[in-house]
Amino acid sequence: MLRAACRPARCAAILAARRYLSNGPTRASTIGFIGLGAMGQHMANNLVKASFTTNKEAAFIVHDHSTSASETWAQNAKSLFPGRVIQTLQTPAEVAASAQTIFTMLPSSPQVLQVYTSPENGLLAGLARLNEETRRATTLVDCTTLDQAVSLSVNEQVASAGAAMIDAPVSGGAVGAQEATLSFMLGGAQAPKDIARPLLRAMGKNIFDCGLAGAGLAAKIANNLLLGISMCAVSEAFILGQKLGLSPAVLASVINASSGRCWASEINNPVSGALAYAGRTSPADRAYEPGFKLALMAKDLGLAAEAIKKHDLQLSLSEYSYEVYKNLATNEVIASRDFSAIYQVLLGANGGEITVEPGVVDASGTKS
Repeated sequence: MLRAACRPARCAAILAARRYLSNGPTRASTIGFIGLGAMGQHMANNLVKASFTTNKEAAFIVHDHSTSASETWAQNAKSLFPGRVIQTLQTPAEVAASAQTIFTMLPSSPQVLQVYTSPENGLLAGLARLNEETRRATTLVDCTTLDQAVSLSVNEQVASAGAAMIDAPVSGGAVGAQEATLSFMLGGAQAPKDIARPLLRAMGKNIFDCGLAGAGLAAKIANNLLLGISMCAVSEAFILGQKLGLSPAVLASVINASSGRCWASEINNPVSGALAYAGRTSPADRAYEPGFKLALMAKDLGLAAEAIKKHDLQLSLSEYSYEVYKNLATNEVIASRDFSAIYQVLLGANGGEITVEPGVVDASGTKS
């Protein structure tokens, strides 16, 4: 019986996988990572370091829609681990053919659909070219924050293909990704979560099992809804405090030792110089260099807004915060800055620059 000629994309993926595996590593010992953006590049750094330190047989492959991003990352990794197998592949399908455990860290729903379900080059297309036993050994870990319904649909398609997928969105921003202090919120079946957990520990310090598929995303969307609202509230509190004569550092020292304390006030404070009393800085001290881009916060609040509408909820603070971020995200300059830059916009709406003599606060929080 004659075998039908394979389509070009199928042949390319098969040949790429064969070339990769012929270099020595097995698919079972290979980890794949797709998405080397502001978060993904640091997550991949920590994952490859931990993998190579603990497993001499481990190999690592990466893919990004930007060829230069994946090649640059691979070159840097090879300089740190000379002689180890680190390769870039051209499509997600090739990654699926070559790695048994694959992480994806992408901007949002459209990119997840492209990477997972593209007919010729997606992960599902790559899985379809493998035998059943190999597919069943495959674990896909999606760390993207996206629409829960989209994630559940992709999860079902992966399960139908014979593989396993979990949602594992993260919290902690670019700094957390760099320092391996992220929090992961897991949703999915227990077996793939158990496979992913040791690898996730290389990239974060908190791993929460939230339940079945989609539960990790539910937790992440609710968390970021609270974060967006709290940043607005902290910004308004500091505008008021300065109008009443307080310096940002004095007010921050009080709030962060009192009941108003939160991540937006203590770690990512939106006011330049506010954390000087503690010897720390925030994106506000670096011209709002992200961090977590305002455009991404608008996206996450949009996901929350869709869920709120779907469930017919009346959540006025959520609606207000989403509208503020959504409108600001249309400005390319502001959208590319850290989301705490919302403070500057609210400040401008209330009379522009507020100048207060910076009080000096000692270790006890007392202004001199």
